[in-house]
Amino acid sequence: GCGDEGFELDTLAIAAFGRATPAHEYVKCQTRWQQYMIAMDTFLEKYDFWLTPALAMPPAGIGAMATPPWQQAALKMLLKVGGEKLLMKTGMIEQMAMENFKYMPFTQFANVTGVPAMSVPLHWCQNGLPLGSQFVGGHGDEGKLLALAAQLEAAAPWFDKVPMQCLFGAYLKVRPPFRAYPQYRVSGFCRAKRRRIQNMPLSFLCAVVTSLA
Repeated sequence: GCGDEGFELDTLAIAAFGRATPAHEYVKCQTRWQQYMIAMDTFLEKYDFWLTPALAMPPAGIGAMATPPWQQAALKMLLKVGGEKLLMKTGMIEQMAMENFKYMPFTQFANVTGVPAMSVPLHWCQNGLPLGSQFVGGHGDEGKLLALAAQLEAAAPWFDKVPMQCLFGAYLKVRPPFRAYPQYRVSGFCRAKRRRIQNMPLSFLCAVVTSLA
């Protein structure tokens, strides 16, 4: 296996937190998780699924959830001197977790209880990015979830909904176009002017990129 250099700093901090957690606290957490599982099973005796958003806000930009530099410096220092127990007392781990939950407070429950869940892109934000709808089923409900996903996709297809910035964000920002993406064999196509790209039907743009992928 790899050493610590093969993991992100946040992952190393969580591992250190786990090593510093006493066994009785771990058992207490496991007991609480089992209570959550029982509560979920009881809930799903009355309903087929539990429906929530996949995110609590529109999709975050790249780097928006990165650990602040001051926290990174503190984590590195504590991990270097073996200060796992001190790390627990600082409240830094809880702060990092709550910052994560600010974006994704709904998906953690399925992870903790071990039930199957799926996210399907049924809502689209103003910037064209999808905001998933999460359906949570009971234990063994994978087949029901897949059947529901097929019905939803048939009723509200999303295969052709690709944000423009995902397809041609590099073209609009990098000159010459697609220099950063040599695997796309579109040198002649990319010599088109920006306004020609923007005026092309989305269905055509999707077909071009799909055929070249």
